Amino acid sequence: RRAAAAGRLDLRVGTAAATGFPDAAFDHVVTVNTVAIWPDLEAGLRELHRVTRPGGDVVIAWHGGRAPTRIGRHLLLPETALTRVHDALAELFDEVERHELTTVIAFLARRSTMGA
Repeated sequence: RRAAAAGRLDLRVGTAAATGFPDAAFDHVVTVNTVAIWPDLEAGLRELHRVTRPGGDVVIAWHGGRAPTRIGRHLLLPETALTRVHDALAELFDEVERHELTTVIAFLARRSTMGA
């Protein structure tokens, strides 16, 4: 409450496809354990691209990795879904990397400094 009252916190209702933030509002955008429940993957990724500044990064993480948690093992995405996320990111962002971390699979996408 103190952070909101002091203007250090900006809470808004939105979706992956309609965040409510202006164009190029963020240097970094992170989403953890949400991508598999987006109704429209491509619309969500277009929105993340739109709100990320040129040269900025988007990180998308989902359950999995080298040693998924007990709960995470029940939420693993099939390789086809992970490939779809990667390929859809590659349509919008210049650089896309996939990382198998300990308990998550993380995609790092970097937006072009040219603003495209």
